[in-house]
Amino acid sequence: MKRIKYFCVIILLLFGSFVIHVHAEEEANTHVHIVDYDHPIPFEEIKARYTSYDAVDGNLTERLIFQSEYEEDYNKNSLSVKSYPLYVSVTNSRNKTIKWEDEISVRDFTAPILSSPEKEISIDLSKEDVQDILSSMLTIIDNYDTTFNSFYFEGLEELEQGPGTYSLRCFVEDSSGNSSNEIILIVHCFETIQRQIVSTPILIKNKALDTNELLASFLQNNNIEPNYQTVQVQTSYLDNPLKQGIFQAQFIFNYPDGKQQIYQCKIVNSLVLEKKKDDKIIYISLSCILLLTALGIILYRKRC
Repeated sequence: MKRIKYFCVIILLLFGSFVIHVHAEEEANTHVHIVDYDHPIPFEEIKARYTSYDAVDGNLTERLIFQSEYEEDYNKNSLSVKSYPLYVSVTNSRNKTIKWEDEISVRDFTAPILSSPEKEISIDLSKEDVQDILSSMLTIIDNYDTTFNSFYFEGLEELEQGPGTYSLRCFVEDSSGNSSNEIILIVHCFETIQRQIVSTPILIKNKALDTNELLASFLQNNNIEPNYQTVQVQTSYLDNPLKQGIFQAQFIFNYPDGKQQIYQCKIVNSLVLEKKKDDKIIYISLSCILLLTALGIILYRKRC
């Protein structure tokens, strides 16, 4: 029996186990220390949650070694909302070391505060990016984030109906997913630019048209009153008026009240085809003349 006892003591001395015990908030049975960004806890407090025990050496808590960037950032008052790895190790008298890796999760639990100096705004739907304009109207105060990408405007899709007055419910989310308070914006929508597609094309058959002639043809085809201030004609047809084909055209009318009307239509140019037919007729006519001339010469020689 004594030999067995001595043998057990020797085994215990050589291979005696030791463990690290952690007293921390747990997530899915892993050691995660959750820290509020607005109310961080000292690194020493996190270290105090750990104890270590060895079967031979007994309590090894004083020998625990901790390493984490959290300590440095906390001391500099420059913590970030992120997870900091925490490395823990301890070595017993038999030079056996156990290592442990935990996590210090710094989280933001504070929601941003949303406000707007204007409760009613006017937006030109034809010129402006509506969401950018709405975002620029908001003032956001947050404890951590300085830029925001998650803007929510409930009712924004209704603005697609065109000019009118709409009510939008607005809120934002920070990078941690905290939603701000909600505010209501009244949006008055109008359009200074109106667009219309015209189904009647401009047909070109007998001669090439210049800018003024194109405009005159368009006004006549669509019964448009010439009460505009200025007009622009945009089409690739003018680059080569002799080229056959179908061209897109835009007629941009600017009116004295600042409004703008844009018409889109097609130009069908068949001038080149007509020209080819004329050339063919001329060729046949010349051929006939040459043939009759040759016959005349032959008959004349026979008589002589």
